[in-house]
Amino acid sequence: MNKLIQSMKNDPDLQCLSNNNLDDIPSIFQMLYIVTGCDYVSFFRDHGKTSFYQIFFKYPDFITSNNIVKGWLGILSDSDNRENAGFLAFLRLVGCEYWRKCSSAFLKDRIDSPHYLFQSVFVETLSPLENHFNWLSKIRDALYCRVPSEEFFLPSNDALFLHWKRSCWVKLVWQQANQNLVHYPILNDHGWKVDKNLLSIVWDSDENLEKISNNIKLWTAGCGCIKSNCSGNQCGCRKQRKSCGPGCKCGQSCLNSSGPTMLPSGDANIQQPNEKTQVEPLYDSESDTDTDSDNMIFNDFFLEFENLGINLVDLDESDLQTVITDFNTHV
Repeated sequence: MNKLIQSMKNDPDLQCLSNNNLDDIPSIFQMLYIVTGCDYVSFFRDHGKTSFYQIFFKYPDFITSNNIVKGWLGILSDSDNRENAGFLAFLRLVGCEYWRKCSSAFLKDRIDSPHYLFQSVFVETLSPLENHFNWLSKIRDALYCRVPSEEFFLPSNDALFLHWKRSCWVKLVWQQANQNLVHYPILNDHGWKVDKNLLSIVWDSDENLEKISNNIKLWTAGCGCIKSNCSGNQCGCRKQRKSCGPGCKCGQSCLNSSGPTMLPSGDANIQQPNEKTQVEPLYDSESDTDTDSDNMIFNDFFLEFENLGINLVDLDESDLQTVITDFNTHV
């Protein structure tokens, strides 16, 4: 075990961390193991441990250091910090992992890393947590049109916080492994719910769960007005004083429609855009394989296209993705 710890501290990819963080490396890696899924904490769909570890070694200074922007933003081992500073590091870890699935969406803005994206959205007047949520919102929006189904979405901010609390509970218990008396933190304070001696997981906030339920009803249930324009009480939606939605059989002549629907939100307090963008076949469903194909060195990437006489900045979204797809198939 001592040799393993020494090897971690001597790893060249981690030398960018400060001396204090190097001393915390064993605790950081323990937390990294927990938050990515263990016997007590759920995993992230299509994002395995290998992928998370690759991302961590690629952006260690950004994920678990205070060298991001002005001010202390926490490290991954801060599991018992009352101000939840470690939660910020966890958000950066998750954001970097999901970034690799949608990094090409930021090519037009010449943003080549999640760190640069964070700096581009950072506002000094906002709290560190608000800045992190804004950063995740950018990644969530870019990811929306690149995933095959909603279970691949980036979880909401509330769901991520509950996941972090459960991970903290596990780490606090594991830290007492060499003690005779183990103090178990209160489960109700760490992302679980105990009701009548039954333990259940709190996956998300009530507000977000209600939004998900309403969204499912909107897309799966509706009226059967095939020929009418939903102007009378024969329309089931109008009779219930509801607007017609995607699940209805009525067409463009419907007079009971409220217009474009809202995209799934990452958090109840963060508003998303009203229009869907074109679906792009860029999602690479590989959780534990090499992911460097979508993370080329940015300058080399543009240089290759400039040598071909192609200016990426002048291309629209559809042409840009066509060029990138054709380029990747020949690399």
